[in-house]
Amino acid sequence: RRILNYLQKLEEKRYKKLIEQIGLKK
Repeated sequence: RRILNYLQKLEEKRYKKLIEQIGLKK
């Protein structure tokens, strides 16, 4: 379960980066 938590945090960081990139493109 700890590993899943770790992966979830990594996904969150990736998701935030994607949102930032999309925001910059607009």
